[in-house]
Amino acid sequence: MNDIVMDSFNADYKYAFKLNNCEYYPIVSLHLRIFTTHTIASTSAERSFTAVKYLESYFRNTMTEFRLNGFAFEMESKRVVHFKYN
Repeated sequence: MNDIVMDSFNADYKYAFKLNNCEYYPIVSLHLRIFTTHTIASTSAERSFTAVKYLESYFRNTMTEFRLNGFAFEMESKRVVHFKYN
């Protein structure tokens, strides 16, 4: 199905879910919950995990020698600050 048709189906299910009384129709309520959350659970989550993978690989690849030296210098300067002189 194309996106426009799926959007109209989702809108109809969300409207029916608002009108549904869970006490009288528990099975219908369960099915409406599944239908309204299915598109969110399948595509948006996959896209967010892909974005996290891209960020992780970007940060790993941009860890240059200059940045590593900066971390080492920072650690050494903290050791010097805590050194007690007699």
